[in-house]
Amino acid sequence: MKQYALLLLKIILIANTAISQDIEAIKEAKPFQWSGAIGTSLMSQPSRSALSSDRSLQYGIFGNLNMSFYETFELPLSFNYTQSGLNVDKPFYQLGLSPRYKWLQLHLGHRNMFFSNYTLAGHTFLGAGIELNPGKFRFAAMTGRLKEPLLIDALSGQELMNPQFRRTGWGVKTGVGSASNYVDVILFKAGDDAESISNWQDSIYQNSISGLTGRFAPEENLILGINARFTMFSKVILSIESGGSFFTADQSSDVIEGNFGPITPRTTSTFKYALKSSLSFPIGPLSLSTTYERVQPDYFSHGTYNMINDIENFTIAPSGSFFKGRFSFSGVFGNSRNNLMNTRSETSKRLITNINALIAPKGHYGLNLNYSNFSFNQQAQAIVLNDSVLIRQVNTSFTLMPYYNILRTEGDLHSINAAFIRQEVDDLNPVTRDFGSLLTNMINANYAFTSHKGYQLNFGINQTMIDGALLTTTLTGIQIGTGYTIASSGLNVNLSSQLSSSKITRKMMDWLPIPAFRPAFLFKRNTIFVQTSIG
Repeated sequence: MKQYALLLLKIILIANTAISQDIEAIKEAKPFQWSGAIGTSLMSQPSRSALSSDRSLQYGIFGNLNMSFYETFELPLSFNYTQSGLNVDKPFYQLGLSPRYKWLQLHLGHRNMFFSNYTLAGHTFLGAGIELNPGKFRFAAMTGRLKEPLLIDALSGQELMNPQFRRTGWGVKTGVGSASNYVDVILFKAGDDAESISNWQDSIYQNSISGLTGRFAPEENLILGINARFTMFSKVILSIESGGSFFTADQSSDVIEGNFGPITPRTTSTFKYALKSSLSFPIGPLSLSTTYERVQPDYFSHGTYNMINDIENFTIAPSGSFFKGRFSFSGVFGNSRNNLMNTRSETSKRLITNINALIAPKGHYGLNLNYSNFSFNQQAQAIVLNDSVLIRQVNTSFTLMPYYNILRTEGDLHSINAAFIRQEVDDLNPVTRDFGSLLTNMINANYAFTSHKGYQLNFGINQTMIDGALLTTTLTGIQIGTGYTIASSGLNVNLSSQLSSSKITRKMMDWLPIPAFRPAFLFKRNTIFVQTSIG
C-alpha cells in the first residue's frame, strides 16, 4: 500500500487547458473519451572510465492518462516513479475558453491572440477577447493582464528571473476584406502598474544569465500597426506588415510638453518603426517570392515575448515542381545585417543559402536533399577592434535521405530509410580558428514493418562523430522494438530496447603554449536501455 501511495503522490496534474470549440458542433461531440499509456524502463550505464562511478541499474515506471469532455475540455494526468526518489512538482494551472459560433468567437480566461508580428503576437493574457468576421468586415479586440508582479532582489537567491510589474494591455484590430485581399489597422497599448510593487525605486536586481544588474522601472508601450494583402491577376500576391512603436522605458521620468494621444511623452520615450513586405509571383513552372524586412534598433512591443530588432533582411525564395512532381525544389537566398543606425562598434552581416530538393521517380521510393550555407561576418565600425573579438564564421550543412517503401496487397508495409548528415563550422577568425572549428558527421538507417494483423517491428542503427579541436566524440547506437495493436479495443503494446556506446578521445594540442607531453586519453561509456509501454 505504501508503494501505491508514493505513486499517487507523484501524479502531476497539468491543467493548461486550451478550449476552442464550435458551439454548433458540441451536440455531435462525444461526452467523454479517454486514452493513455503505462510502461516501464530499465537502463544500465557501465563505463570503462575511471572518472565515472555511476554503474547502478536504473529502472522506472511511467504512465499518462488523458480525459476529454465533449471533445473540448482535456484533463491530462501523468506519473513517473524511479528508485531515485520522488520529486513532487508544483502543479501549473491555466484555464481558457474560446467558444465559436459561425462568424463570432469569444476568448475568456488565459488566452492568446495574434494581430501581427509587430503588435500583439501570441502573448498570453488573462482577460477577454472577441473576433468578428461577418462578410467583409474584420474586427478583433482584447483586454487583460499580460504579466503578474514579481520582485527579485539581488539577495533573494533567485537570480535566474527578471523582476516585473503587473502589466495590463488592450488592443483593437479592425479592417475590411477577405483572406486573400484585406487591409487591417491595429492599435495596441500596454503599461506597467508602478503601484504593484512597493518601494521599487530602491530595489536592485541581478540576473546571472543576461548579466544585467541595476534598477528596473515601469514601462509603457503604444503601437499602431497596418497589415495589408493584395492578390492581383489571381497569382501575384503583395503583403505588407508594419508597426510604429512609441515606447517609454520609465514612467517616472520627466514629462515632455505636448500630448500624443493615449500616451504621455517623457524623456525616456522613443519612437521606432518596423516594416516587412513580400511579393510572390509565378514564372512559368517556377514560383518566386521576395521579402524585405527592416526593424529599427530598440523597437519593442509588449505584445510579443521576443522581438529581434536592429536588423535588415532581404531574401529571394524560388520553388518549382517538374516531371509531374517527380522532381521538386525550394530555396532561400539572402543577406542580413544589423547596426542600421551606425551606433554599434561593429556591424554583423550574414549570407543565407538554403536549398531543398526531392527526387521521387516513383511514389514508393525517393531521395531528399538539403544544402545550407550560412556565413557570419563582423566588421569594425565606430572604433578599431582587434581581430580576436570579431566573429567570422561559415556554417555548412549537407543532408542526404533516401527512402524506400513496399506496400503489399494484403496491407503489410515495409519501410526503409536512411540519413547521411555532414555539418561543418569553419571559424575564419585567424586567432580563434584553431579551436573554433567543428566537424560533425551523422549516419542512421532504419527499417520498420507494419502488418495488417496488428503487429509492428522496427530496427535501427546510428552513429555520430563530432570532431573538435580538443576532443573527438563518437556515439554509436542500436535500437530494436516490436509492438502489437488490438484493433477492436485500440490497445497498443510496445517493447523497445536500445544499446548505445560513446567514445571520447582527447587530442594532442601542440599549439598550446605549455611545454608538456600530452598523450591521447580514451574514455568509453556504454548504455543499455529497455522500455515497455502499453497504451
